[in-house]
Amino acid sequence: MATKKRSKNNNLASVRKKLQDERVPKLLGLSLWLLALYLLIAFTSYLFTWQEDQDEVLRFSWGLLFQSELSMANWLGRLGAIVSNLFFYWGFGLGSFFIIGMLYYFGKALLQRDATEDVWPRIRLLLVLLIFSSILLEFLFPGAGFPVGGAFGEYFSQWLENFLGTIGVILLLLFVVAALLVWLVNPNFQDKNVRELVEEFRLGLQERFTRPRSQPAAAAESKPVPLRPRKDPTPTEESGEKQLALDFDAGKREKPTAIKPGNAELE
Repeated sequence: MATKKRSKNNNLASVRKKLQDERVPKLLGLSLWLLALYLLIAFTSYLFTWQEDQDEVLRFSWGLLFQSELSMANWLGRLGAIVSNLFFYWGFGLGSFFIIGMLYYFGKALLQRDATEDVWPRIRLLLVLLIFSSILLEFLFPGAGFPVGGAFGEYFSQWLENFLGTIGVILLLLFVVAALLVWLVNPNFQDKNVRELVEEFRLGLQERFTRPRSQPAAAAESKPVPLRPRKDPTPTEESGEKQLALDFDAGKREKPTAIKPGNAELE
């Protein structure tokens, strides 16, 4: 019994050690990015090919994946048509594109562990936009041929309309939009007119979703500066500066020449 417990503990310890390997979250992050790219292609194709594939995928069954003779107009084949119909028709409609952004930021959080503080607020915002856009689009375009809000938006839109009435739903949606803007921007309402508030909202949203790319100050300070020979300033007469210099040529004296006979003249 003791040997069995030891073997189990060793197996658990080995599994934990493998999961703590830094390569595991990196592989998961790349897998989420690949899934996001796959959904982006499938969803984009669904916008153009949904009418051709809807008759086949609407009566969903897992056997559709194994019917080799069945062809779909979706760019990613049968699987792309089934997955996109699942998200659009039975899910959130056009708001399903926010799921791609969530997958992207989830992958980024796994690949760059130091960026989690910046990633999670965006994921929460995308989740709120996913739910809100599904209900809003279905409320604005009821009975549309294209599933703009999906089954989720259709159900909750009808429930809210029966519970609050049409005017009540409009007021609720306006309140949600205003609450999101205030939460994101946190504006100052004191001594400002409508134009100034709109400009503050615009600048606040622009600053929140666009960050300037600047190098860290530490990196800039640590950048090596190439050494260059120092050039001493040339003294000028106007400045009155003088430089001490030794004129070795001036110290040289001419060698006296010997007097030859006949060259000497008497005064």
